[in-house]
Formats: sequence, C-alpha cells, structure tokens
Amino acid sequence: MPQSYSNQQLQSPVVVQGLLTGQTIATVQAPFLLSEVDFVRLRGNPSRTETWATNLFFAVVGYAVSLGPKFVSLLKGEPSQITSAEWITLGLGAIVALVLYLIGFAFENERKDLMKRIATHFKNAPASHHVVKSAK
Repeated sequence: MPQSYSNQQLQSPVVVQGLLTGQTIATVQAPFLLSEVDFVRLRGNPSRTETWATNLFFAVVGYAVSLGPKFVSLLKGEPSQITSAEWITLGLGAIVALVLYLIGFAFENERKDLMKRIATHFKNAPASHHVVKSAK
C-alpha cells in the first residue's frame, strides 16, 4: 500500500494509525495571581458585625434553652409562666442579631472586595482552547 495518495481514486477505506497520537485539547485561561494576604482574607476572619451577630444569636438561643421548662408547660396547655419581659428579651435579641447580619451583608469588606476582583478577572479573561502535545 503506498504511503502517499495523490490523484488516486480510493476503492476501500484507508486506516491511518496514530494521526493525533500525543495530542490533547487544553483549556487555557489567564490565572488570578493570588497573594498570601489575599489567601488569608479568603480563608477566614468573618466581619466584626457577623461575629457580633453570631455571638448575640447564640446568646438568644441559650436564653431560650434556659426558658425550656416554661415552654414545655406552655405547650401542655398550662398557663404561661413566661413573662412579657422574657418574650421581649427573646424577640429583641433575635431582631438585633438579624439587623447585625444584614449590616454585615450590606457593607463592603476586604473579603467581598477580593471575591469581586476574582469574579471580574475571570469574567474578563475568557478561556481559549488549544491542541497541545500530550504529557505521555
């Protein structure tokens, strides 16, 4: 069988071995160069308002747990032993915790700013596809 086919009419299929051997398709996109300080911002440390809101929320939950026996008697249909001051404390604590969470959500912080920068980078750095030599 000849190695080159030029100006010939082929009557049977020609099987070509290894035509794309060692080739693969790679997706390439410009990297976001993350500094160590950016990594630390992403890794942890919630905002102060989030910390305050979480602490207050768990204090309210703890207070509600301490009122547990009074809630049980209320569920049994017995007269309420929970005072209006206790209800106000629970409600006010929950509302203040929610407001603190919303404040923390609404305002910018370093972590949110970094996440926006990363999102903008990848939005503006489209991926491209290339045929490259395989690592085999």
